[in-house]
Amino acid sequence: MKKTKTKKTAPLGVKILSILNWVAALGVALTLLIVVILGKDYMQEIIGSSIAILLYALMGIVFFFIGLGLWNGRQWARMAEILLAVYSIVSTLLDIFLGQFKVGFILNFVVAGIVLWYFLFNKNAKRFFNK
Repeated sequence: MKKTKTKKTAPLGVKILSILNWVAALGVALTLLIVVILGKDYMQEIIGSSIAILLYALMGIVFFFIGLGLWNGRQWARMAEILLAVYSIVSTLLDIFLGQFKVGFILNFVVAGIVLWYFLFNKNAKRFFNK
């Protein structure tokens, strides 16, 4: 008898976070398109050096693949999202304690906390990634 692999459907939260990663990747792609249209010098004023532009492009690629990995239930993508959430929380707290508080930091902190909680404690998400 042949074993058939049953494919589990991603929980809604995982789908939403996958799509948000793809939106982030699209945002990076659109920003880089502006670089091509307006020229590298203009973008360097916004982002910084050419190396920063390359790192920004790499970040967009990473967001795309994390979104794909989440959608397909890959454990590495879940871990990457957890690490990004922890990094976001720590960097936000450091910015606040160093006196660089901005209102957007609160939203960043809350969203990263929700993402972290979801991937660590939500039973449906844990079950999906442990298939």
